[in-house]
Amino acid sequence: MNHDPAAEQVREQTAQQPGAVVRRRERKGRPRQIRVRFSDDEWHDISAAAGRAGWTVGGWTAATGVAAARRKPPPRLVVAEATLRELAETRRQLVRIGTLLNQSVKAVNATGQVPPGLAYLAGRVDVLIGELDR
Repeated sequence: MNHDPAAEQVREQTAQQPGAVVRRRERKGRPRQIRVRFSDDEWHDISAAAGRAGWTVGGWTAATGVAAARRKPPPRLVVAEATLRELAETRRQLVRIGTLLNQSVKAVNATGQVPPGLAYLAGRVDVLIGELDR
């Protein structure tokens, strides 16, 4: 698709006329367009991959094509918002536990006595690590 200044000028003049309809929408981000054909099997595979990634077929095809051309990894899967919230909460808990463990180790080093809540914290860490592994 070549840039045609004369056609551009006609579109701009037409768009400024009252009641005019501009048939070609502005494509600021990706102005170039191609048409691709797929077999039924290829279409099924590409549609499924795009769906798993949370993309439209066109967007996924463009992104993976650009990534391949630039020798970069393909676009990542979209993580569900609930999963992100769960990970954020797990991270928050791990930070709190880490802080408490640091305080406990400081107390052990200062007094030589193990605080009573240390076994509980160690158990919670095991649980959280199991959840993260899952």
